[in-house]
Amino acid sequence: MRATEINSANRMRQPAFRALADLLIEPKLDDYPILAFDQYAPIIGIGFERAREALAAWQAREAGA
Repeated sequence: MRATEINSANRMRQPAFRALADLLIEPKLDDYPILAFDQYAPIIGIGFERAREALAAWQAREAGA
């Protein structure tokens, strides 16, 4: 599992890989370990709020373009 996480993190840092995304949402989850299955509710909440913010900002940029 750790090897998969490291590989994914490394790919996300590559500019060519990041350029493939129209919108990249990276919620800050530093306070949660990867196996924090018992803490899924706050993690989902963080992801949901970050996605709402990112989508609103993206839509505003697209509308102004």
